[in-house]
Amino acid sequence: MRLTESAVKTGALLPLGVGFVLLVLPFSTQLSLEYALPSAKLLSVLGGVTASVLLGLALVTLGLVLRKRVIVSRQSRNDRTAQEIMTALRANSDAAVPEFYLYLRAFETTGRLQVPLYLRLRKFSIGLFQLVTSDLESYVGSAVGSAVPLIAMGRPGESVGAGRVVASEEHWEGDISTLMRRATGILLIPSSRPGTLWEMDALKRNGLLRKVVFVMPPRTHGGLDTRERWEAARSILVGHGIEAPEHQERGLLFETDPDGKVCNVEPLLLNSARQVRKSLRRLLSDAAPKGGLYHAIAVAHKRARRATFRGWLETVRELSPLPLAAGALLLGSTATGFDPAESWGTVWDRSQTAGELAGYGIHNMRGRISTGVNRLDDARLRAYFVAWGDMLARLDQQTCAAIARGDVEPDAMQVALSYIPAREAGDFLNALLTAEAAEQENAEIPPLDSAAVALASNEFYASLSDEDRQRYVRIGEAGDQLSDEDRCWAGRTVFGRIGTLPEPHASVWARSVANEVVGQLRTASPPPAGDSAPPVR
Repeated sequence: MRLTESAVKTGALLPLGVGFVLLVLPFSTQLSLEYALPSAKLLSVLGGVTASVLLGLALVTLGLVLRKRVIVSRQSRNDRTAQEIMTALRANSDAAVPEFYLYLRAFETTGRLQVPLYLRLRKFSIGLFQLVTSDLESYVGSAVGSAVPLIAMGRPGESVGAGRVVASEEHWEGDISTLMRRATGILLIPSSRPGTLWEMDALKRNGLLRKVVFVMPPRTHGGLDTRERWEAARSILVGHGIEAPEHQERGLLFETDPDGKVCNVEPLLLNSARQVRKSLRRLLSDAAPKGGLYHAIAVAHKRARRATFRGWLETVRELSPLPLAAGALLLGSTATGFDPAESWGTVWDRSQTAGELAGYGIHNMRGRISTGVNRLDDARLRAYFVAWGDMLARLDQQTCAAIARGDVEPDAMQVALSYIPAREAGDFLNALLTAEAAEQENAEIPPLDSAAVALASNEFYASLSDEDRQRYVRIGEAGDQLSDEDRCWAGRTVFGRIGTLPEPHASVWARSVANEVVGQLRTASPPPAGDSAPPVR
């Protein structure tokens, strides 16, 4: 059975975890580019935001169904353990059995003593292992049962909480008496019902009040008003020589001395099983409360208020996927420049580049070709322009042309930079930062020999096909009257050849292009900070 329960737990955890990821996935597209890109790709594979949210909700629902199976499996185990202990004690009341607690209540309250609203709302959460019922016994049973078995009379499976023991009408009093005597602790919910009155009398008569913790249920409205029932039970308790506090909205745990006088109290902190166990241990330790009874009462009220506040915060956190799912459907698209046709390899490559740019604080770069690039050494200059050319080659024509014109939007340029291949991003950044430092320091510009430029230009021209040569000449003669297609082609061709020309022509061609671009930057009107580069023809 333990193996089965573990399998169900694992089976519930997987759809709950995956479902939660799918619900929040649309929000990850609002993060920085390095995270938004893989998320956008995954969403496209799933069929979009709506499909992701619906699939996430379906998986969460499946997980919740499996979670209920986990709870039912646990309760079946509790019922078997309780029955085994009872069977052993019926055979021999002094038999060696595991330590256990006894739970006494009126049968009519089974499943009807509700926990506070913030706990009831957690039925809609996607947590796997926390309780998801509305019943007081479930929470008390979970707190105690994680340490020792909790046993109660009743029918197995009728409720989640204490393990049930079936007893006949003729023998229930004997069974209860045996369980009272052997129990380490007894949790008692007072009632005016005859059976509960007999149990309270038996406890006092046999001197067992020292191991009884009285449980005051939180306020429950509707068909069973716990305040009304408590006050009725309280008046009867007084007649039997047992004192009880007035009903508290949040409930309470308390104990009495052998004379029936309240001697210690603890808050009923149902949202923390650990705190419930600690409270029970303190009450059953027979130690007097620090500061006296009235101080313990004040502290209990304070802790209960604080626990309620924290409980609401935790409930809001656990229910957060639900509004997230609704909000995801209203999200707008993020400017990632993502094309669903892009392969996972391209997406991951762009994500790595975007992360490296952001890591160097270059995530706000708007495409400005640094005026210091012509001060770089040959190796850095080639790396800079090779990366620039590869970026243009991977961009769509519209963005490529906008960069060539020099009027690309800042956000679009940030997206464009992510198309620099990840293997080149480090060298590009190194060249960029070096160029900016060189410009600030007014470093010397390496000389450029006109004869070498002529040879490099001839080598560049020779590398073009006949059709491309004609196009290149036509573009050079057209001036600024170029189509977007021509502008993009020119940029890709001029920068792209730097990575293919042999040395020394590649370095000379790169430096010739750098001098031309920087010259245009210096003679043009000063652009706004971070503006884009002028067109390259």
